[in-house]
Amino acid sequence: MTSPTSPITKHCSNIMPNFRFEKHIGSGSFGSVYKAFDRNKNIYVAVKRSAKIGSLVSREYKILKETEKCENCVQLLDIFYTVNDQGGCIQHLVFEYVPENLSRFIRERCKSHNYLTYDEVSNIMRQILLGLEFLHSKKIMHRDLKPENILIDPITMKVKLCDFGSAKKQNGKSAPYIVSRYYRAPELIFCNTEYGPEIDIWAAGCIFIELFTGVPTFIGKSEGDQFIQQAKVLGPPSLSDITRLVENTVIKVKIAAKATQIGVRRDISQMLPKGNKSAEALELIEKMLSWDYKKRPSARDCLEHPFFSNN
Repeated sequence: MTSPTSPITKHCSNIMPNFRFEKHIGSGSFGSVYKAFDRNKNIYVAVKRSAKIGSLVSREYKILKETEKCENCVQLLDIFYTVNDQGGCIQHLVFEYVPENLSRFIRERCKSHNYLTYDEVSNIMRQILLGLEFLHSKKIMHRDLKPENILIDPITMKVKLCDFGSAKKQNGKSAPYIVSRYYRAPELIFCNTEYGPEIDIWAAGCIFIELFTGVPTFIGKSEGDQFIQQAKVLGPPSLSDITRLVENTVIKVKIAAKATQIGVRRDISQMLPKGNKSAEALELIEKMLSWDYKKRPSARDCLEHPFFSNN
């Protein structure tokens, strides 16, 4: 096993640790994730395989080392490298195994018409926000928060944020083309390069509604259409909102103009079930989905909202 803090090119090996790979459980631009059995420790793990570029450990690994004390972030257990048939170095990140992701969990619940209760949604959102609070306290932005990147144990209802491949420390300008489209904050659509953790709060607000409905709230077919879909639910942004959105960015006048002309809008309150926490849920969701990112609450502010008063 190589030292994860040192340059690794010369340490690449075609010796695979004692794992039994059983199932492919995820893939993306980063590579692939497998469920595996660690014969040495007698436990199931998740192994993320991706090509290693350069001679030093990845930014993802560095982020994961900073989150190892957070109960609501998936825990990294090990790291090792192998050489593929072409001579390239492959990084393997070994994680604790959590049986389900939030996307499949809520789809299965909705499919059986066993919709999540307010108490269940409160429990899940509280844990998501605790994970974000920890990240943001370290100046880390997740930058791809979505149900597929949140793990949940259906038995214990323990929730953990995962997939930190896009995560980054907040430090000056950053690339705006991050976060899966349905969960992308409006300032990212306008190519703002000086964004902050507020983009994660927006994504969490989108997930908040989805926990009740089972489907994404904003389903845009393109970047421009994504903004229009947001306006159809939240109502058109005001002039001051537009001014804030186009700060430090490339102005997309046509998109902004079209959004301000939206008349009929969907009502978020109609997406939420009737219940003793419906008013509090609506108030918090609307704050998290503020057009003006400077008006969005922090993760700690969200956790102190009355919606979580009984948790």
